[in-house]
Amino acid sequence: MNKRKYLNIPLILGLAFFFMWGCTDDEPTFPERDLTGNAKNTGSIQSIQTQGATTGEAKDVNVYLPYGYDPNADPGYPVVYLLHGFGGDADTWLGMQVDKVLDVMIAEGTIPPMVVVMPDASNPLGGSFYTNSVDIDPARNPGMNPALGFGAYEFFIIQELIGTIEQGFNVDPAKRGIAGHSMGGYGAMKLAMLYPTMFKSVASHSGPLSFHELLFNANSNLMPRLAMENVDAAGNPLAVIDLTLASASPTTHPLTLPMFGMASSFAPHFGTAATYDALNGTALPADINEFPVSTEEVVPGTGILPGVDLPVRIAQPGVTADTVATVWPKFLAHDCYTMLATGKKYDQTDLAVEAIKNLHIYIDCGDTDDFDPMDDGAGFGIIYTTNAFSNLLTSQGVDHMYEVYSGAHSSDVYYRIEVAFKEHAKALK
Repeated sequence: MNKRKYLNIPLILGLAFFFMWGCTDDEPTFPERDLTGNAKNTGSIQSIQTQGATTGEAKDVNVYLPYGYDPNADPGYPVVYLLHGFGGDADTWLGMQVDKVLDVMIAEGTIPPMVVVMPDASNPLGGSFYTNSVDIDPARNPGMNPALGFGAYEFFIIQELIGTIEQGFNVDPAKRGIAGHSMGGYGAMKLAMLYPTMFKSVASHSGPLSFHELLFNANSNLMPRLAMENVDAAGNPLAVIDLTLASASPTTHPLTLPMFGMASSFAPHFGTAATYDALNGTALPADINEFPVSTEEVVPGTGILPGVDLPVRIAQPGVTADTVATVWPKFLAHDCYTMLATGKKYDQTDLAVEAIKNLHIYIDCGDTDDFDPMDDGAGFGIIYTTNAFSNLLTSQGVDHMYEVYSGAHSSDVYYRIEVAFKEHAKALK
């Protein structure tokens, strides 16, 4: 998996800070705090690697250990799993200086000493969305080998990562929290909903929690913008969403690239060249939504290429796009809102709604995290998804805390860390 040549991997992974910081030039700095007498009370970062049993390759993990960490303390430390956004990796939260925030909060007694785990959950298209994405054809992949796909990232967190941490560090399994920003905010909420008895608390910062709102909210302009950003080098509108051109100019394709990343998680495609309408030439341009993302076979000699089925396609070049009826439901199956509204997991087994009600839930979003790209360089309209999800939680009788702050998609997440950890502390005491 990690040796396969993907058409866009070098450039998509270079998008990390474009999406993390909302296109700002300077990283935020933690405001000065009075730490008189506690100047040396700093925690440490241990960097480890997982074995890659669920992802097909070893993954980096940064583990924050609080000042005075005692491997033999009884009981063990509370633990929070902190998930990065699209294009990020294990170092993303350290770039936000979360370790310094934690040092201050622990030194001041605002939160108890705790262990914080920051894994790399990126896949070759920039982000796994913390979802299992493996070739499920029993003839091609009878053992469900995660290397024959984009990685089983739900299982990576739930099975491999948590097990690795609990074997190697002194953490209390009864005091687990999970949190994340953007794609990580979605992943944290999704995993907490799927495994509500494994966690005590969940925090979602600017997570896309209702996919329907992304495309069909009354304020959404994503479909026209998707069509308008797919133009050739001369500016002529394209009838097909072009991954190669998007990869060559990521800042002008803020919708195209995440769409491919989401598709690699929710609608992967594994088949011969003849199964990709982008290659076989039989489909009309407006019908093309199946794209290979590598020229190398999944298994040499099989002719099977890895790729994605996009949930959208160009309806009118340069004007608008529309959804693909056979693919969009695959996205909705993994949507937090849809799962809670229907009471069904993505595999159509029952969601444990009553157990979800026992979670300590915190959600936040910026008031300008809307569909205007001038606010944050992207304009995904996340505030509408969080509004809808919060309203659904309320209607379902699920207690939660939802805060809207003044800011865009990433402009203030650095300062929201402190608020979220105070909420985790309430549940993990």
